[in-house]
Amino acid sequence: MLTAASAFEGATQADLVRATGIDRSTLADMAARMIAKGLLARERSVLDGRANTIRITDAGRLALLEAQPKVASADARLLKRIAGGGRKDALLKVLRDLIEAPEPKPKSRKRKEREGKDRDGKKKAKAAEARAA
Repeated sequence: MLTAASAFEGATQADLVRATGIDRSTLADMAARMIAKGLLARERSVLDGRANTIRITDAGRLALLEAQPKVASADARLLKRIAGGGRKDALLKVLRDLIEAPEPKPKSRKRKEREGKDRDGKKKAKAAEARAA
């Protein structure tokens, strides 16, 4: 979260959701906790009064800077454990594919209703078959 806030200075919470892949409610909770700790600051967007922008504070930058060696060490240990047998390249390919994959489009209300009717219809038909047998 600190890395994303640093990279996308002044981004809205919705922008950070898209950048990180963290769901909206989890990101809002994380942001609130980091704001309480003084690592992030939240302000109303000047472009959209309904949106909040997030910026990293000086304390957040310091925490991010202090965490970087630990993150690099953890990454190195992880990659060392999977380095054999081409697993590293396979993992990195999968991770790149995940990053580049388009996000699934949200279902429309009509589609949800249609699918709900289909599921209910199937359940009713199965229940009727079970009673008949």
